[in-house]
Amino acid sequence: GVDFAGLVLVAGFSDLANLLTGYRISGVFPVMGPLAAWPSAVKYLQTYVVDKWHSADRLASIVRNTKKRLRLELIHAYSDWDIPWQHEEILFQAAANATTNGLNQTEFDQFKEKHMKLSPGGDGFSVTVRSNPDTIIRQQLVLHGGHNEIVASSSVLRAVMRCFDEK
Repeated sequence: GVDFAGLVLVAGFSDLANLLTGYRISGVFPVMGPLAAWPSAVKYLQTYVVDKWHSADRLASIVRNTKKRLRLELIHAYSDWDIPWQHEEILFQAAANATTNGLNQTEFDQFKEKHMKLSPGGDGFSVTVRSNPDTIIRQQLVLHGGHNEIVASSSVLRAVMRCFDEK
């Protein structure tokens, strides 16, 4: 098989059904908001989503099936109005848990707090998980950048460069 230098996922989402449930156009207009009072109606409409895009499951599978080397960089802006930053939490937990026998929520929160590094100037944080054979999973949450602007940020450039780093 082919080993890629790395995967940089910017403003990712855990799965499409979950994204649509909380999605707000420009952070203001909730697409499914009017149906929030009827969870059964939301569940029913979710059955019509053809492609589920289970991104969290796919990332976990990539991590579990990596034979040699993986650099996985997850970057999200706290100020993203289109895709809430909590989706990155789900993605990171799925990928990081794939390196272990699975941690419950309390154990994972303790692990994450222990490994969290605040960015200089207090502009967000990063958490890095290292695993064998040569796997590095990094979550980075920046305070500013929105949904589109973050792609052109120095955080993304550094993430791409880290993918080619041999360390």
